[in-house]
Amino acid sequence: MAKIRQYFPNFYSGFDPQTIEFNTQKELLKIDFVKGFSENKTFFRYSLIIDDNKTSEFKSTLMAEYKNGYKWFVVGSIDNVDSLNLPKWKSKDREE
Repeated sequence: MAKIRQYFPNFYSGFDPQTIEFNTQKELLKIDFVKGFSENKTFFRYSLIIDDNKTSEFKSTLMAEYKNGYKWFVVGSIDNVDSLNLPKWKSKDREE
């Protein structure tokens, strides 16, 4: 069983991030706050940042990429990515 914790920027107030358990990638992508990112017409894909040096239990970050990966948002933090088959997130520079 893995968990995702919803991300809100530090300047947001009055919101309590959800932490939801999931077993498979399919279950993860059906979680309402995750699924909402894919409903934008410029959505490209989900990807992961894995940081084994983090000291918290949530060592990975789920990203939502748009416009072929040139725009992105943090979806949440994940504690265990063993059941996930998502690409590694990589920053892209703007195409000229």
